[in-house]
Amino acid sequence: MTFRWQKRSCQKLVILFLAIMVFASISTVPAWAQADTGGIAPVSAAHFIASLQGLGNRLYNSAAPIIDVVAKLAFAAIGIFLIVAIFLGAKALRWILGTALAMALGILIFYGAPWIVEVIKHVAFSLQQ
Repeated sequence: MTFRWQKRSCQKLVILFLAIMVFASISTVPAWAQADTGGIAPVSAAHFIASLQGLGNRLYNSAAPIIDVVAKLAFAAIGIFLIVAIFLGAKALRWILGTALAMALGILIFYGAPWIVEVIKHVAFSLQQ
């Protein structure tokens, strides 16, 4: 038994996939075409990857102080809500503890992301050899 929302979401995913494929096929130019690049010099794959990694590092380093402040404020608010939850009851306490666990998981993923990426790179490199 399928629901109407399942059919619509599957249709949207198929349309999105087809649109991505169409745009990807339009932008590809065969190597023999000698297309005019408008004076833009070709870039090697290694230089492109290094640029993307540099951008990712700059974004990560600029977001880290903001994440620290937001996390401290959020955990302080949760501490206050835990005190208030004594008067509100068990249902509010479960909601507050769930929120605290979700925030802790998010912070753990944020700070663990470089390690996770390195592990994935190491596994991929090991599988290639």
